[in-house]
Amino acid sequence: MSVKIPVSAKKEFIRLLLEEGRFKREVIWIFNYILSHDKLVENVIFINESIQETDRGIYAADQRVETENFRYYKGDVSTTDSEKAFHDIRLNREETLYVQLKLTSIMQAKFFEVLEDNPHHKVSTRERRKIELTVSDLEKQNKKRLIDHYVNKALDERDEEAFHEWTAKYAELSKAE
Repeated sequence: MSVKIPVSAKKEFIRLLLEEGRFKREVIWIFNYILSHDKLVENVIFINESIQETDRGIYAADQRVETENFRYYKGDVSTTDSEKAFHDIRLNREETLYVQLKLTSIMQAKFFEVLEDNPHHKVSTRERRKIELTVSDLEKQNKKRLIDHYVNKALDERDEEAFHEWTAKYAELSKAE
């Protein structure tokens, strides 16, 4: 479960977008509209991936970063028509609105402060397996570092019994790989 981002933090970020970002006029228009309605801001969820998998969302890119800088998604339909997007947003203020942004590196740090999980993002079996393997490798590395620490400690303290115990554990862990 992700942390709920306060409306005040979202509003502050949207203001920053409007001040610092370079967006198409229509995108600015939509963000100004969102900013002027607290309930709409409350229902905005900033995400970092898979906007097309959401029920309803906006993809907007800073013009310095990408050429396609606006797309609106609703169900299986997408459009670059900002008037249709605005009309749908205006009529459905109570619905969750996902927003995925492509920003300059300077703006990216602020974006991470309001970023939430996308509950619609589907992790493939292949991606999940990659993650599991990575976590497993990290766990092994951490165990090795810990054992290595105790081996060094036994050497420093000239504790032969502890040294043999920890080197045996290290060898066992290395053999398991």
